[in-house]
Amino acid sequence: MTPKKILNWIRIVESTSYYQRLRYFGVDCWPIIRLTSTSMLCEHELPIVKLRRKSLVSYIKAIALLAISLLRPKETNIVILTNSKFSDVINGTKYYKDASAIIADAEHKGLSGQILFSDLCSESPKTIVCSSVLGISVIASFMSRIITLFLFGNRMSVVDRFVTEELSSLDFKVEALKVMGKSIKRNIVFVIVARYLIIKLLKKTQPNRAYVICYYSNLGLAFCSACKSLGIEVSDIQHGVAGRNMRAYGGWDCVPFRGYNTFPHRFLTWTNYDAEAISAWAEGHHIPVVLTGNLWRSFLVDTCLIDHVAKEWAIFFESVAGYAMCVVLTTQSVRIGALFEKLIAQSPSEICFFIRCHPNLGPSEVSVIEKASKELSKHVYVSEPTAMPIQLLMRKVDFHVTHWSASVYDAYFEKVDSIVVTPEGDEYFDDFIKNKTVFYLKDVGKIIEKLKERGSLV
Repeated sequence: MTPKKILNWIRIVESTSYYQRLRYFGVDCWPIIRLTSTSMLCEHELPIVKLRRKSLVSYIKAIALLAISLLRPKETNIVILTNSKFSDVINGTKYYKDASAIIADAEHKGLSGQILFSDLCSESPKTIVCSSVLGISVIASFMSRIITLFLFGNRMSVVDRFVTEELSSLDFKVEALKVMGKSIKRNIVFVIVARYLIIKLLKKTQPNRAYVICYYSNLGLAFCSACKSLGIEVSDIQHGVAGRNMRAYGGWDCVPFRGYNTFPHRFLTWTNYDAEAISAWAEGHHIPVVLTGNLWRSFLVDTCLIDHVAKEWAIFFESVAGYAMCVVLTTQSVRIGALFEKLIAQSPSEICFFIRCHPNLGPSEVSVIEKASKELSKHVYVSEPTAMPIQLLMRKVDFHVTHWSASVYDAYFEKVDSIVVTPEGDEYFDDFIKNKTVFYLKDVGKIIEKLKERGSLV
């Protein structure tokens, strides 16, 4: 199922059911059910980057760090929940993108800020107060399995009804339906447990404002609910695809009058397209939608850090200056993909290709993609485009090609057109396509024609 079909299906379910009122232990559960089920429907077809499993030692370390945070809390004005993968290294200093931008702004106003990492951050910045809350996820994940299996699972008859009456209409096998039902129940318990632990932490750190990057993760939903229970204003910062056909941001037509406590208080968006899509349903529930643009990009420009980045990578770009055109391919998988392979192999030698890997990929996986790309053509670069800030990369290329990556936004901000090659990209970026800043092309020959047209190649 494509994103639009999934969203249309869930909107019909919402309009004819009472699931929106479901609440367990003070947690509004419909957003969890909706986001879990639609996410699994998306994963049924879309290319997925698998997360690497962590070791037992890392889990123990995560719980130990959480205990330290609870025993030795540091009070703060602002708290931000993010993941360390959202980072760039500039002049040897690691910046955590939106989180670093918000902290810098807070400090300029005389306020204190703290970053909460949803993972184990390998390089904690010395100038910023930060801590890992992965321990919360470890505990909540363990408890969700135990509680669902032995105690609470049998009491979620509403979830069973949702699976048998709604999901079964999509012609999934019985085994798949059981997996979906189990995942929904576990995620509900996860959010309940994580919310309890986050409340404990926030009571000690006492922030009066909070931000979350990816509110629709299980930890993000728990974070929003915890903040609301304590009267802390929490805002979601757009970090990727949003808009009218994205399940977490579009088509929440049947939100109860009181709203959901697993929602943020407000949404901070990148473009008018996203703001309008969210406002279409959020305005009726007095949920503010603020067009902020990309906070990290604004920070890079306002502080002139983008100029330092350009100097750092000047030698690399000088080495590719002889090409008639530079095209960046953004991937969302551990493989280059058949279409991209054909595109690289069949394109004129005057075109240089940059492959930017998904941030979930580690160094070893990037190396695998780099090795595979060199077997296709010598005019391909992987490690450098993946390592540099994407804002600089987009400033240096002539065209961007992707499956459905949010890198379309980064290209858009730098006035670079994109080509999406999948139905998912066509639906996620339909507003961009209407305004001819993005093109939907799934034939390699037509993509090459478009590149030649733009680059005046023979």
